[in-house]
Amino acid sequence: MKLSTFLVAGTMLAGLACATAPAQAASVCAPGTAASAGICNLEITFNAGGSISTSVPTGASATYDGVEDALIGVINNSGLTVNGFHLVGASIGGFDSDGINTFFGGPVAGNPDTTGYGGPLGFFSNNLGNSIDVTFFNGIAPGGNTYFSLEEPASLSLVVTPAPEPASMLLLGAGLAGLGLVRRRRA
Repeated sequence: MKLSTFLVAGTMLAGLACATAPAQAASVCAPGTAASAGICNLEITFNAGGSISTSVPTGASATYDGVEDALIGVINNSGLTVNGFHLVGASIGGFDSDGINTFFGGPVAGNPDTTGYGGPLGFFSNNLGNSIDVTFFNGIAPGGNTYFSLEEPASLSLVVTPAPEPASMLLLGAGLAGLGLVRRRRA
């Protein structure tokens, strides 16, 4: 067989491998965490086309610690890196020092989480008690997943809104700067 035939076949197989959708992990939450045994109390999924869905996995309890904290899994099926989002829900940001990092490891090196609730990648800002911004250190790659925790049991009434991507903000800033230069040149 010719070398070119092998190259074409290899290229086609590589293309098929890249085109297939990533398989969803059986559990995106930490294995063996307290009462949950690795089952998220709630999962947030970023889907292709920009939709966001939430679901309660089969076998999930109301809390991971057996008291009042919720383990939140995040699945990225969007095809884009998820850098963060905004959450709204009753008392979700009332951190009281018993977050997921108390039960299972801590954040990855360099993650600025100081709450103990961020899991390996998550950290929080704009915490107003009933609303909070969740940001992921280096983002969640397409097909990837992670977890974090919140105070109080999460419910399906939790409202998730995507945060603007840094590239989008950079593009907006560049466009505004360009408009300013055009206006200045005309004056």
